[in-house]
Amino acid sequence: MKFSKMCTALMLLSVLIFTIIMIIVFCAKDAVPDELIIAFFAFWGIEGGAMAWIKNTDTKNIRKKKKAERENEKQ
Repeated sequence: MKFSKMCTALMLLSVLIFTIIMIIVFCAKDAVPDELIIAFFAFWGIEGGAMAWIKNTDTKNIRKKKKAERENEKQ
């Protein structure tokens, strides 16, 4: 499994576990730590966005290389 796919799977798993834990905390205490929730999802949102940006950049670079190779083969 590629590193980015493994990171994405772990990210989704940690978000799921965190959400379940926050639901349990809310049921037990009738309150949740808002700042912790905001920080947690902000971190994973930025991390996920950065991984998507890296993947998009890599895909564009691969397409440019393939296009250049095809043009060189035609000449």
